[in-house]
Amino acid sequence: MVAPGASDIREIYRRLLRWAAANGHARHPATTPTELQRELLEAIPMASAAVKLITENYECARYGDVAIEDAAIAASREASNNLEDLQPD
Repeated sequence: MVAPGASDIREIYRRLLRWAAANGHARHPATTPTELQRELLEAIPMASAAVKLITENYECARYGDVAIEDAAIAASREASNNLEDLQPD
């Protein structure tokens, strides 16, 4: 059974992956979410808060089988939208 909110967070994380790829940081199959987060934080520091929030919520949903509260989903969605507005160098 999938924990409540997990599908929402997974979709938001997929948006993060598309954003990262569009900005030259495609995730390789063997790369963990934490490793990708580290790469993005080093390369695009202005995205750090959004990347951390989305990654933490994704890891909880994906690996912790933890229900994700509506507030966390909303915050992650907002963070994802903010990423779309960023123009990294």
